[in-house]
Amino acid sequence: MSLTLFMFGPGVPLVLGWMRYRTMGRNGVDAITLSVGSLSLLWLASVFLFHDAIGQDYTNLRFIVINANFVALLAAAVTSFSRPSPARWYAGGGCFLTALVWAYVGAVSAAV
Repeated sequence: MSLTLFMFGPGVPLVLGWMRYRTMGRNGVDAITLSVGSLSLLWLASVFLFHDAIGQDYTNLRFIVINANFVALLAAAVTSFSRPSPARWYAGGGCFLTALVWAYVGAVSAAV
């Protein structure tokens, strides 16, 4: 159960960020960072249904996908934290937590 919370815990700040985005004003930076975080989390969730969604085991494609998502989410988190906007803490926090989950997936993929 703790692994499930770790994997889907970043969804909570992202959902709160989308709610804040809709109610407090629409900012383009928030839309981009929330979209990057949400799509990456959905891609990560698809691995539970389709194991090869991020590439087959022991292939370069798998590590490219994991590292690209990690870097994109860190960039989105830094962008979100650096600009004043209504949903920046939710968007930045969700992106950062999702990046940590991708780092965990990368560590497990490298170790196994």
